[in-house]
Amino acid sequence: MAKADDPKKKAKPTAPAAATAKPPANAKPKAPAAAKGPPAGPAFRPQVASAVAAAPPGVVVCSTEQRTDPNLPIVVGGEAPEVRLWVAGTVLRWRCRKASFVFFSEPKKAMDGVKKLVTKAMGAWGAAAPVKLAYDEDDWDFEVVMNPADNRVGGGYTLARAFFPGGAQRMLMLYPRLFSLPETGVVATLCHELGHVFGLRHFFAVEQEGGTAVPFGEHRPKTIMNYGPNSTLTAADKADLARLYKEARAGTLTKLGRWPVKLVKPSTAGG
Repeated sequence: MAKADDPKKKAKPTAPAAATAKPPANAKPKAPAAAKGPPAGPAFRPQVASAVAAAPPGVVVCSTEQRTDPNLPIVVGGEAPEVRLWVAGTVLRWRCRKASFVFFSEPKKAMDGVKKLVTKAMGAWGAAAPVKLAYDEDDWDFEVVMNPADNRVGGGYTLARAFFPGGAQRMLMLYPRLFSLPETGVVATLCHELGHVFGLRHFFAVEQEGGTAVPFGEHRPKTIMNYGPNSTLTAADKADLARLYKEARAGTLTKLGRWPVKLVKPSTAGG
C-alpha cells in the first residue's frame, strides 16, 4: 500500500603485555589515568553488513508522525487540511550536516557511508520514486543530521525521523541505534523514511495517528510503511505510490478521502 584512503603507514606493534617487566611484589598499583573526555565514536564502515550489536526487541521505531511534529503532511488552509505531494520534476537537494558527524572517529567516512546508504534506499524504490535526490552542500532542501544520543521510546528506540512534502528546509534525523543494524536493516529503515518524504503515512496511521491518513491502493500489513517483520518494500508499495502520483499530477486525483490534494515545490524550487 502506498502511505540508498589513502593508505597509512602501519604503526610499529608494541610489545605484548606479557613481555614487559614485572613490578616489584610490594609495589602499589597505579591509579587509573583520568579520562580526557568521551572517546571518539566508532568509525563508520559502510561495507560491513553484520550488526555491531544485536538490536533489542522493539527497536524499530520511527518518530516522524509524532503529533507534535510541525512537519506533518496537513496544513490548516481555510476550512480544510491538505494532503501534500511533490510536483512533477521535483529534485530534492540534500546534504549531511557536517557538525553532527563529529562524534564519529572518521566523520568524512561516516558521511560518505550515509550518502551510499541513501542512494541504495532510493534505488530500492526504483522508478516508483516520485522525486530525484541531488547532493548539494550549498543549496539544499533537507539535511541528514546525526543525533549524538539514542532516543528510547517505550520498549524500543527511535532509529530515524523524517518529514513530509513541503517548501521549508527540512531534516532527516538519524540516531546511533540505527547503525547497530545490518546494512540491509539500515537501508530498509531509510526506505521507510523516504516513504514519508514522498508523502506516505504509517500503515496503522488511520487507527492510531489520525490526521489526513487515508488508505490508497492495497491496504495490507506487509508494507515498508509498517513496523517489524512486516516492514518490507513490496511490489504493491511501488505500484500504489506510482499510481498515486500519476493520478495526482494528472489532476484526476484531487482529494483523498475528504482532504484536498495539493502539489508542492521544494524550497530550492521556490516552494
